[in-house]
Amino acid sequence: MQQGRTFRTILAFLYTFYLLAVFYLLFVSNRGGYCGLNLQPFYTINNYLRAWRNDTVNKSIVIRNLGGNFLLFMPMTFCLPLLRTKKRRSLLWVIVTAFLIAAVEALQYLLQVGSCDIDDFILNYAGALIAYPFGLAAAWLCRKLFENGGKRKNENQ
Repeated sequence: MQQGRTFRTILAFLYTFYLLAVFYLLFVSNRGGYCGLNLQPFYTINNYLRAWRNDTVNKSIVIRNLGGNFLLFMPMTFCLPLLRTKKRRSLLWVIVTAFLIAAVEALQYLLQVGSCDIDDFILNYAGALIAYPFGLAAAWLCRKLFENGGKRKNENQ
């Protein structure tokens, strides 16, 4: 049981570091950068893919933008089931995650520290949705490993 608490403490520390890094990336590092609004789904994604095909943009920019948006919220949704001890409510998680990502996009625009782009929301949310079941599976596995010191029930008798 102590191993489980130690694991959760280390994970909470890493999770806090991740959240601070995301905050910096989304709200501090882009000061004076592009601030815009795009509410047309797949407009930015299509522009990046078209520029990739036509070789009119550095491919690392496309990978960093599309891949980064897809991966950005994966650690958050992967780690949450590992940090929480109560029963997980998946529907509530789906709604809260969508609201959180939409709020981040809106705040970036309102604070003029980034763009509010529906494509960013789509990519962020898709990544979050994909990571969450893996977090649930990892949480289940950790519970099995850490209860009874990782021993099977019949080994304790």
